[in-house]
Amino acid sequence: MTGSVVSSAASRVASLLVTLALLLAGCQSSPPPTPGPTPLPVTLRVGASSAALPLLDLVVPAYAAKAPHVTISRESGDSSLMRDAVTAGRDDFALVAEPPSGELWSVPVAIAGIAIVVHPRNPVSGLTLLQIRDLFKGEVYTWTQVGGAAEDVLVLSREDGSGTRRAFEGRVMGEQRVTLTAAIMPTDAAVIETVASTSGAIGYVSLPWVTSDVKALPVEGVVPSPHSLESGSYPITMPLFFISRTEPSGEARAFVQFLLSREGQALIGQKYGRVK
Repeated sequence: MTGSVVSSAASRVASLLVTLALLLAGCQSSPPPTPGPTPLPVTLRVGASSAALPLLDLVVPAYAAKAPHVTISRESGDSSLMRDAVTAGRDDFALVAEPPSGELWSVPVAIAGIAIVVHPRNPVSGLTLLQIRDLFKGEVYTWTQVGGAAEDVLVLSREDGSGTRRAFEGRVMGEQRVTLTAAIMPTDAAVIETVASTSGAIGYVSLPWVTSDVKALPVEGVVPSPHSLESGSYPITMPLFFISRTEPSGEARAFVQFLLSREGQALIGQKYGRVK
């Protein structure tokens, strides 16, 4: 009886070993999976307003690692010029800081903050929206009127066509007009450079352009930051839109999907407010 049980067990073990050997042989003899076709190289022509250029710097390297066959060709200018470039077909899509016109497809991809910047040695520690309005209207002539030094105020604004200018005027100036004595700057970088070298200057820029060469003032007691933009506590914000002539397809669609993905929004959230 015992010999029969041992013989049966040995038979089962031998059978299992044979089955395992056959499985292993089958795995070893299976051909490796055939790789899919290599995607053809694609160039996406992308326009970016001054406010949106830093966003491309945040996301393009990560996207290039995911889609090495895609080349991003950049063009920059104010929001109106970038919108016209998309409408005319010179760019496949654009990232702009103004509400798009009705004939274009659009989706918001980030929240940009408009920082009020002054020289780093300016003793003013913050401003209210009313004080900012009075400064840019030209009704405040010296910094002593808002708690600063005895120095004349130099107002800097942006060129006509700038989405940042339109957002600033809409959210701060309302029906009031920026003083005609304001110096007009072509880009955010030009505003930063002028404020950094002019102790009495005040200007506004998209938050990612702020450097240690200038001081970004709290507005209504709130410091501009990605968190305060996202929470809505900082009062001067604007959405950044992805715009194209029609609903994007192919590689353009894949790119905007990346911008709106968890990974893309995490990258954007380093310097902007996230939209999702």
